[in-house]
Amino acid sequence: MPVILFLFIFSVNLEASPLANRFQMLTTESMPKDVWTYGVNISSSLGVQNSSYNSNGQRVSNQDYFSRSLDFENLLQDTNNDLDRELARAAFDVYGKELDESAGVVINNVDVRSSAQTFLLGRGLSDSADLFVIVPVVTINTQFSSRFEKSESLNNLITTLKAEGQNLRAAEIEKKTQNALYEKLRENGYNTDYPEEITTLANIYVNYRYQALKQERLKLLTDSYLIIPAGESFEEDDFLDLRINEEQYSFKQGLGVSYSFVPDRFEGLVGTYYHKRFHFNKRRRVPNSDVDPISDDSENLTIKYGDSYGLSSQLNFKSGDTTFYIGSSLEFRDKDEYDGDKFAAERYDFMGEDTNQRLHTNYIGASFNTIRKFLKNEFLIPLDFNLQYGVTQSGVNSFYNEQLALNIIGFYK
Repeated sequence: MPVILFLFIFSVNLEASPLANRFQMLTTESMPKDVWTYGVNISSSLGVQNSSYNSNGQRVSNQDYFSRSLDFENLLQDTNNDLDRELARAAFDVYGKELDESAGVVINNVDVRSSAQTFLLGRGLSDSADLFVIVPVVTINTQFSSRFEKSESLNNLITTLKAEGQNLRAAEIEKKTQNALYEKLRENGYNTDYPEEITTLANIYVNYRYQALKQERLKLLTDSYLIIPAGESFEEDDFLDLRINEEQYSFKQGLGVSYSFVPDRFEGLVGTYYHKRFHFNKRRRVPNSDVDPISDDSENLTIKYGDSYGLSSQLNFKSGDTTFYIGSSLEFRDKDEYDGDKFAAERYDFMGEDTNQRLHTNYIGASFNTIRKFLKNEFLIPLDFNLQYGVTQSGVNSFYNEQLALNIIGFYK
């Protein structure tokens, strides 16, 4: 390997369909021609992701975020059999229950722990153009439980039914509410065994970088991605849709600019990107209401996951072979679109509700490059080590997460 005196930092700036806290670092550097690079990024959330940002941007517990209040109208919507639904409606009327009266609260506890390993292979095509293939592998652990807390009004109805000898009707209500989630999944034909832990590919990324401008202080880099869908794809009978697989080819274009205030010492960077997604067709369950996604109705839908876009900024301070940096990113994602013609239009709108996102992430880190030491025979191989801590600052419809990531990149010619 000839003398290569440069600092190259690869930023694994990837996301699946939903926005999430991840390793990210701005760079406008390119590799010398014919130099190969290989590496791995290992990241893990710190603790359990047990809080989220709701549609108003408030940080709440996952229990509050995923729980829903139900009224008697919702109970009717949950009744699959037409005759049972009309009988229930008549019973509510007889016993003086208004349809907008509270029937109780479905309390869902959701805890998520995630980790990822991202593998990289790349080559310098010229002194200003690079090509990479990036393969992320993610592991997601989920803990999910659900219970239904009946309102005083519903409890009174059950008591009245028992007192009037309608024990079967009262028992049916109690059965459904004691193990509400399992009963609803079973009744509607869902898989009742969902994975508490899955490990899967999370799409494949082909990345082309071109350093369009390289001056002593100012640099400009274009960053283009072709995202190839790969990995676990969840089907209509799966209750948890983790959105790992993009389901369709998509394209992401980024642009980064750096300015060196003090050459080889102090540098500022800004970056932006737009991720364009396209329509695809897939069979999905179509919910009956906006408070309950569980349904026995399904259809082959035209689906488009929302486009995402973002801005980021970063400051670098270099000291010898070490670079310290601090950065911030602000990202947005449009809501998903679902189109079909078998059911009422509002039911397809329910599927896209609260799928829009906003995510503000702050990060800090340090990288250490061994190339100089390698050339002096003070280190075995030329590597770049990068350790980063990232934390969610604010968001909309997104998880709160703290993450620690290690990025290791090697070079060869």
